Amino acid sequence: MPGPGSHSPTSSRLSPSGNLPKPPPEGEDHSTGRPAGSQSDQLGAHKPAAFTGALEPSRVTAPDRGNAAVRSRLRPGGECVIKGLRLRYHRADEANGILDQLVDLYLEVYAGRGEFYSEDRYRRQLDLHMQRAGWEVVTATVDGALVGYIYGFPLPPQTRWWEGIHEPVPPGFTEEDGTRTFAVSELLVHPAWRRRGIARALHDELVGSREEPRTTLLARSDNVAAQTAYRSWGWNKISKLQPSWENAPIFDVLVRDDAGSHTF
Repeated sequence: MPGPGSHSPTSSRLSPSGNLPKPPPEGEDHSTGRPAGSQSDQLGAHKPAAFTGALEPSRVTAPDRGNAAVRSRLRPGGECVIKGLRLRYHRADEANGILDQLVDLYLEVYAGRGEFYSEDRYRRQLDLHMQRAGWEVVTATVDGALVGYIYGFPLPPQTRWWEGIHEPVPPGFTEEDGTRTFAVSELLVHPAWRRRGIARALHDELVGSREEPRTTLLARSDNVAAQTAYRSWGWNKISKLQPSWENAPIFDVLVRDDAGSHTF
């Protein structure tokens, strides 16, 4: 969704010879052959294509988040979902080194979906969002190749995020102070790697690490797989919103109340 501390970079340079590894058969665990994942991580368009970019391994860049590389590739019972899956945090200064790969994956996921999903508009969106205090992205790689990511940032006072929201909404719903709401702007998984739990791992890693009492995102009403996933992950629809970007569709406004107050 478009909206109007010092940290040293990590090694997130591109590997010029990397190729997207071949995923295990759809619906099977990479290491055991048992069913894994669901339609919940089919969050985007449906046009698979080869991905040739790759990332070199880098450490978890937010130590207070814990060891994402280990924790988020495990199911609640400790079973490994995908062998070689790595999740990594990147702040804005670190993400500049993988910006082209973030854009390439976005274009892969939304190929053929219309002018709103153009490269130029998405680069402008990223440029605006990466300037926000607290912006961060979590990338998912398999054997060094980028297969998905999620990014977001806390909503500051006088944010433009809520411009275009449809009334009515609960009293005070759009009021922000910089600590109330974390906005998830994108959650993407490469078409060849969906239905393997990667979207859920990314979602739980970033959303579960936040201290804000609520989280919000925008989802297309016609994206049935995403809507189903978000409902099962504790999200509620509050209203609709049309961003100010040219050719922007109307999105459902979803909110997850992590404080348990249910006041949204």
